[in-house]
Amino acid sequence: MVRGILGQFSSDQRILLHLLEYQIPRNSYEAPSDITQSGIAAAIFVQRKHISRTLKKLEQRGFVRFDLRHVDGDKQRKRTYELTPNGLEACQDIVGTIKNLDVQKDSVRMKFSVFFPNHTNYLKLLSHIDDDGTWNEFPLVSPVSEPEGNLSTDGKQIEELIRRMFSRAWEDGKITRDEQSLLNELVQFWGIHPKRVVQISEKARGNQNVPEPEEIYLEMLVQALEDGEIQDEELGLLTTLRNAFDIDDDAHERLMQKALDVPSENENSSVYKEALKTALLDGIITEDEDAMLFTLRQHFGISNEEHLTYVKELKRN
Repeated sequence: MVRGILGQFSSDQRILLHLLEYQIPRNSYEAPSDITQSGIAAAIFVQRKHISRTLKKLEQRGFVRFDLRHVDGDKQRKRTYELTPNGLEACQDIVGTIKNLDVQKDSVRMKFSVFFPNHTNYLKLLSHIDDDGTWNEFPLVSPVSEPEGNLSTDGKQIEELIRRMFSRAWEDGKITRDEQSLLNELVQFWGIHPKRVVQISEKARGNQNVPEPEEIYLEMLVQALEDGEIQDEELGLLTTLRNAFDIDDDAHERLMQKALDVPSENENSSVYKEALKTALLDGIITEDEDAMLFTLRQHFGISNEEHLTYVKELKRN
């Protein structure tokens, strides 16, 4: 879940706002990692696996296009993304909405555009504003590509998986070259900032609760199957893990079946449940909270039956 007012903007809108910051020459051979799939996923606070489908949808609408470019740290050229003229036009509508937001800063409430007339890093600015439009000194949420700050729900899941991998690697007191290569591949896949990686490694080094290889592999399978299909890059990572952990065909099939039995939950349902959980903290849903939840249900396509199921589930817990 993405906290604050930023969560009111869809993944499509956040991608467009992010790419608005990186308008490089059309014939440029070099490109920053920020506009690769992993860089975009990290910047807009979603899991890497959800990005390719969203980008494809934006391509089909004529808002973004891709090109193969050299990215620092990679030997092979990678697919990078940029806005088309139609995408730039769509961005202006989103920016117009942002500029008209009512924001309270230093006990003064004014339009966003008054407080930030010359700033264009909209995602970063929006991350400081809560649901009530109040500006906070520190961001409510930060991407895994940033060295510090609070992570979104997806970011925490990614960090936890990497921590478990490091715990496994540190079990014998040292990280081998093969283990380091695997960890580097995972870190690069999710676009995690090096400073975060160091912190995760240090935390894992002192952890005595070392997860079993099959436990880590199962967790990767569950994440890969979240949207019902395993993408090529995820398949590559899973194959690497299988080889590293000596997981044979029988174990793979057993764990795959176990992963398929885990109920999936899409991003919209997760966001709605978090909002509902907050509304139920005091045991009742106020009129204002009910109106807000109704708007979210319409926006996310959540039925009243699903809403009641979530309410029962949360009250049980």
